[in-house]
Amino acid sequence: MKKLEERIIGDLYREEAKSTATNLFIKIFSFSFFAFFTWIFASIVTEIVYKQSSFDLINFFGEDLEVWKKYFADNSLIFWDEMPKSILLITIILLMILFILVIAFIKNYITLRNKIMSIYKFYNKKI
Repeated sequence: MKKLEERIIGDLYREEAKSTATNLFIKIFSFSFFAFFTWIFASIVTEIVYKQSSFDLINFFGEDLEVWKKYFADNSLIFWDEMPKSILLITIILLMILFILVIAFIKNYITLRNKIMSIYKFYNKKI
């Protein structure tokens, strides 16, 4: 009877270890995937804006405060018109997904850590 209990507990820990490892792999892979594509799209947006010389509008920040107040709206509208909106939208969506993944990972971090520590202690005491 004792061997049966040990076998059942061992099988439960093995299944839990498998599901925890799969869960951790999926989270790391999805975070890496979205971070990579966010970086790619952000660099594309930056390159397009740089080639259009849109960053020249930032020179007005070195002016007086009155010039800022007078031309801020105009410069902002010009900068917005020159932006590649579709790629910028994709970048913002990817950033939001990445942010949600980070929040979900932080929220479930303690549970995941406790599962890993429990599995480690179970297999470490057997050795």
